[in-house]
Amino acid sequence: MGSNKRLGIHWGEAGFSFVEVSNETPTLTAFVPFPEQGTVLGVKNLSQEMGFLDVLQKTVRNKGFSTTETYLSLPSKDILIRWFMIPWMKTSDIQAVVSFEAKKYIPFDIEETAYTYYPATVTKDGVRQIGILFVAIRKSVFEKYVNVLIQAGLNVVYSEPGPMSLVRTLMLKRQINVDQVTAILRTSQDTGELIITSKGHVKFIRDFKIHPPQSLPGSGEPLSAQDTEDVLRARIFNEVRISFEFFSRQYSEEGVNKILILSSGLKQSFWTGLNEELGVAMEIIDPLREISSAEGMHSGAVNAFGVAIAGRVPSVIDFNLSERASQSVSLKKEEAFQKSRQLILPVIVGIASAALIALVFFLSGLFLDGVKADVASAIARVGSHVDMTSEDLSSKGADEDKRFMALQSLPIKARVTPLIIRFSKLLPSGVWVDSMNVSFSDTTLGRDKSGNVKQRRDKDGQDSLKSDPVYDKVSTVLSMNISGYIYLNDSNAEFGLANQFVNTIRKDQEFIKSFKNVKLNDLKADTYAKTKVMAFRISCEGK
Repeated sequence: MGSNKRLGIHWGEAGFSFVEVSNETPTLTAFVPFPEQGTVLGVKNLSQEMGFLDVLQKTVRNKGFSTTETYLSLPSKDILIRWFMIPWMKTSDIQAVVSFEAKKYIPFDIEETAYTYYPATVTKDGVRQIGILFVAIRKSVFEKYVNVLIQAGLNVVYSEPGPMSLVRTLMLKRQINVDQVTAILRTSQDTGELIITSKGHVKFIRDFKIHPPQSLPGSGEPLSAQDTEDVLRARIFNEVRISFEFFSRQYSEEGVNKILILSSGLKQSFWTGLNEELGVAMEIIDPLREISSAEGMHSGAVNAFGVAIAGRVPSVIDFNLSERASQSVSLKKEEAFQKSRQLILPVIVGIASAALIALVFFLSGLFLDGVKADVASAIARVGSHVDMTSEDLSSKGADEDKRFMALQSLPIKARVTPLIIRFSKLLPSGVWVDSMNVSFSDTTLGRDKSGNVKQRRDKDGQDSLKSDPVYDKVSTVLSMNISGYIYLNDSNAEFGLANQFVNTIRKDQEFIKSFKNVKLNDLKADTYAKTKVMAFRISCEGK
């Protein structure tokens, strides 16, 4: 287990929960509430939106978080999870079949979707099939979530559905047995969520409303506290029962073994009789106490902690929506995962034996004859070219040098990510980015504008190639165009901030390395969401 720190963020109904984790231990936490429902992804009031982003930036800065590498736990309301079966086939063929089959189960075009999936071997009536657990989100919605955090100076490197973050926390704390089918019931003031997990991943999610009535139906008479509790209990129990029925229709071969109640508000007596009604074992826990004894943490901290330890709980299968759409997981990985839990002792014995053999071999090697060791070393250095003539080796070496020069000159386009992160950190309060376009212009050295190899005359007056036609060097120029808005409720101040912002970019060392010129191309009054703002357009010309 490494000691590197991670920042987990859960995007909840009420706001952001932050948890910084080091060695599976939360070290710093914070909660930033939304100013009002829906203002972050659907702009209702621009000044309030900008104020919220400013609060988000200050929280990251003032709380003392030591990293901006963000692991994001997404709300389940925008996540689609489906389970379907496909015939047994080669691992290499699964991707195309999943893309085709998924179109039957999602309400929008597959091209508009960021998705991942997990293939599992299923044997029924002696016939092998592949079960696909498919997880997806609209690309446009996903980008909105990520852009909010980028503008707050955070770098999102991993993202997953919130229920999977919750399951990972409970797996780590041994509240869930990976070999059992476990239902997790989580309630808030107005809503409930039932999650069913099996073999390390979430297979079923259902949200439901639980508003209790304030009066007796038809009479208008107010309910007593006890009557309200009884009605609320009946509603929740009924929703759980319906959820179990839905699950059994989808997974007829699996039955729930246990229901885990996550409750920090309702008293334990409230849940009396639920296990008997469902016919399963029941346990009630306070999830916040599972991760820390600190007071005042928001319930979303459990999810934020769970996503921050992604990849560190072997019994949980990770679904990273931040990877490119259609990223798949190898079927062999699933099979190895199933076998590994049955072969722990043999593996340990095998490792110990291998270590012992390696130690004996190493010790014996110390006594090898010096001449034999030199010969073996020389052969190892020459490798597969041991039988080649000196002329062939010289030709081979020259060819490899050309390949190396070509590889060295390839455009290193991955440098864009740190530039964008740096740009987000330079954003002053009151500046909102609407779009950012990055482009590369590749020029092949040694070729003319039409792509033909340039020629030159040798000493005898004959044409000869100036560059190798296969291993050409490539020069890349990076350009960036940024547009957005400024809102300070003062046009003069907005004009001054635009020029100050451009000067800040011009003087920044990261931008100096990549761009020879940064220009403010356009600055004019505009209207955004019925609010008067200043619109700007900045161009960064590469070297």
